[in-house]
Amino acid sequence: AYALVSGLTELNALWAERGWPSLRVRVGLHTDQVLVGNVGCDERINYTALGDGVNVAARLESLGKVYGVTVSVSDAVVQKTHEDFLFNHLDAVVVKGKTKATEVYELVCPRAVATPSQLALHQCFARAYELMHTTK
Repeated sequence: AYALVSGLTELNALWAERGWPSLRVRVGLHTDQVLVGNVGCDERINYTALGDGVNVAARLESLGKVYGVTVSVSDAVVQKTHEDFLFNHLDAVVVKGKTKATEVYELVCPRAVATPSQLALHQCFARAYELMHTTK
């Protein structure tokens, strides 16, 4: 997802030089067991993914618009990749079709390429989230 967004940023810069409109995307990342494959009959077949994990990823993608982020990530992904990537904790949201809140994060960047300003902003973001959710 990070490579997609980085590549799109470069592509949009090239397109802007040519006077072309930019392309924007949002991505929702979640990890779960899903069913993936061809579904249908001989007359109409579709390669698709089915399952709760697909629905959660789709809800995360939609939440990106609400939070103004490009890549929204679930806690399940953060738990598996937090050593390699920086994430900003955005919120805990009960997405449609669920009863338990899903922790929502923004993908910032791979830790290996994080700039000092990104690291500082990440620390400020973490502290702000902590303060926002501390009850007295």
